Amino acid sequence: MNNKQLEYKDERGSFEERLAFINNSRKPLSLLLDSLDDAKNIGGIFRIADAANISHIYLYNCNHSLADKRLQRTARSTQKYVPSSIVSSFEDFLNLKKQYQTIALEITSQSIPYTSLDINSPVLLIIGAENQGVSKEILEEMDVSIHIPMHGINTSMNVMTATAVATFHIINQF
Repeated sequence: MNNKQLEYKDERGSFEERLAFINNSRKPLSLLLDSLDDAKNIGGIFRIADAANISHIYLYNCNHSLADKRLQRTARSTQKYVPSSIVSSFEDFLNLKKQYQTIALEITSQSIPYTSLDINSPVLLIIGAENQGVSKEILEEMDVSIHIPMHGINTSMNVMTATAVATFHIINQF
């Protein structure tokens, strides 16, 4: 039996060369994680951010440290390479907002399908917790809210999956 995965050879050069290239070619997309309370979701979003080569992850009202073992296990060390920082207050968020087109991934009465989004770079995509969504105070400050149309019985999907769908759609617009 021939296992193609075992035959794979990474030909991207040394780790240091790849990291330098990645850091010099990040996409003009950052994520703000608003009150995410599951370490596995935060870790998974770091993996998505690494795969998409986004610029930055901001953590706002998140109760987990990057040293959390579940977060690290899910992130598979990407938290070491994706730039990240803590947004300590709502005022800090408002200052950060001035640098970006702000987009909430949240279904609201005003939200549009993510495929109808007009991108102006750079973008700050706000991701809320699975149960509560994007906080009201943040949502009121958004330039636009987007949603992923659901065609089945359920009205939502896992926050990691939704983040991946929106992130890759946005970076493909640049």
